[in-house]
This record gives sequence, C-alpha cells and structure tokens, in this order.
Amino acid sequence: MRRLQLDSGTAARAVGGITIAVAGSIALAGLFGAVAEQESEETGMDPSRAQLTVFLNTSNSEHGDAALARMSDSPGVRSVLTVIRSSAFEAGKDPEGAPHAGVTVADCATLQELAALPACENGDAFVAPATGETAQYVADVKPGMRLDFGDTEYGPEGQVKSHTPLLWTVPEDAPQVKGLRNPMGSLTDGVLATPAALDADRLPSTATRLFVRTDPAEPDAAEYVRNAATAAVGPEVYVMALTSERSSAELAMIQRGLYVGAVGVLLLIGASMIVSTLEQLRERKRLLSVLVAFGTRRSTLAWSVWWQTALPVLLGLALAALTGAGLGAVLLRIADLPMGVDWAALGLLTSLGGALIVLVTLLSLPVLWRLMRPNGLRTE
Repeated sequence: MRRLQLDSGTAARAVGGITIAVAGSIALAGLFGAVAEQESEETGMDPSRAQLTVFLNTSNSEHGDAALARMSDSPGVRSVLTVIRSSAFEAGKDPEGAPHAGVTVADCATLQELAALPACENGDAFVAPATGETAQYVADVKPGMRLDFGDTEYGPEGQVKSHTPLLWTVPEDAPQVKGLRNPMGSLTDGVLATPAALDADRLPSTATRLFVRTDPAEPDAAEYVRNAATAAVGPEVYVMALTSERSSAELAMIQRGLYVGAVGVLLLIGASMIVSTLEQLRERKRLLSVLVAFGTRRSTLAWSVWWQTALPVLLGLALAALTGAGLGAVLLRIADLPMGVDWAALGLLTSLGGALIVLVTLLSLPVLWRLMRPNGLRTE
C-alpha cells in the first residue's frame, strides 16, 4: 500500500486505461448485442436432431451409398439418415401446369423421423396430406392414385419440349399419416415409401439429402464429413450446419473486433505493469535482501507484489463495469432498444483482468526470488 502511495503514477495510468477500454467495450458490446438480437431470426431448424445436412447433387444411388458408408465411418459421426426426394404429378395431366407432389424414399427408421407412422416395414408406403400455406400449390395425393414420375425436357422459354411417362400407383392400402418437420424445418408431405415399395433408381430425377448426427466432443466432425462426402461423390457436395437462429454476420464481426481491441489494450497495460514492477523490484534490491535477512517471509513479499498489481486492476475493472453499464444504458435508450447488460462481455473482460493479475505476478516472481538472495547485501 505504501508503495502505491509513493509511486501512484503507473497505477493511475493502469486504472485509467482499463476503465476507458473496458467500459467502452462493455457499452458498445451491449449496444451491438441488442441490435443483433433484434436482427436475428429463427430458422426453424432443429440442431438437436441433426447437426449437419449433406446435399448430394446426383441421382446415382451408388454414390449415395458410398457417401453414406464413408460418413458413417468418419470420426465424430454418430448416425446418418438418408432421404431421397423426388416429385410426381397425377398421371394424365399436362406436366407443364399440373401441381406436383413430393415423394420421399427412405428406410423405416428415417421415415419415422419424418412422419407419425403407426408401424413400418420395408415394402410399406404412406400418404401425408399437405397442410398449411403450401397445400394449395401441391397435388393432393390419395391411396390408389396413379402418379407420373416421367422425365420432362423443357425448351429455352420454359415450355415442355418432350415428356417420357413413368407411371407408379400409390398402394390402395397406403395409410394416411401426419407429416412431421425434418431437422431442416421443412414439413414432409406427399408420398413416403420404403425402398421395397418404390425403387428410387428407376426415378429419372432425384435429390439425396443426408442428416448427420455428430459427437460434440469432436470439433472437426464437419470437416471429416465434408471430406468423406467429397471423396465418395466429388465436388458436387454441399454440407451445411444446422442452427436454430440466424444472426447478422456483420454485427458478429463488429462484436469480435470490440473484444479483440479490449483484449489488446489489456495486454498492453499488463506489459506496462510488468515493466514497472520489475523496475521497482530492482530499485528495492537492497531493501528486499535486508527484509529477508531480518526474517520476513518470502511469501509475504510475493503477496505484496500480487496486491500491487491487483489493486489497480480490480479498481479499474470495478469502475469500468459501472461506467460501461451506465454508458450502455444511455446508448440503448438513444437507439430505442430494450435495456440490458451484455453479461458475456462483462464476464469475459473481468476474467481477462483476473488473468492479467496472475500473469504479471507470475512473471515478476523469478526476479523477486533472485533479488532476495543474501548477496544483495553487499556494497562497495
């Protein structure tokens, strides 16, 4: 305490620098956090059911099987659900203006994730009526309806140039079920068929989508999945992470910039405190040796260095928290945004301040131990 009273210039600069940098960061982080919360939107995705989705732009089932096998063996992959999607319209209608219905081909385990099925065995087919706003744009599929999966070729202006019919009849005993939302958030409707009921290899146009559940303990699971799918299919693979909320990338970048700036200023202040502490210890070389010679415990001197660093930092952080919260409230009031404190920024910067105290103290201790040796009492 006496050391800080006699030479308070360095401590005052540390308090001022920490207060200005951290208070500004807390206030601006709270402002941009509130703006980001206003700009964020729900995606409708469910990352608890699957963390990744893989789109294969190929209708070759062998490629899909190869991708499935490689991804299932990839590190961090728990399970993979394969969904083959196509579309069809009622046979006999004009392919250009007829409403189409979705067709999903998957095994029973996957279909139970997409619809509320009473029971399922390979060879079963189901019908899920369309609901909601899209019901008026899709075909209303019923059991016994004859569907056309034909390959249609369109002209340069979008007109039908040629059409090769490929007919398939929905089984008469296909039960109607309630479609559920897949992990992407899309509602499943139309025909749901197992591979034995509808051979997807016969369909001229299909899209394969895989939903991948990963292990949270493996941070590189997405890269392993992407590499496995690319090796099996080629570059025409798209891997997307599922998130329940989408926010502005620009605001997130600004917040990261604020954190980086505050961390840089704190590290600069810490470097200045290390230099000043080492200079003060060298100036007190003889005094430290005398204190040790008279029986002062080394731990007492070490704690004195710790307090000499801790008091300015803790005082600066306390002032910064109060000033930053007040300034943030003013900015939020001006911007007409909901009041709140960015506890994440406050916790991060406070933790960094505590780490700064420990860092300065630990770097000062080797010099302190060396200066407390008996040869410090020698004089000429």
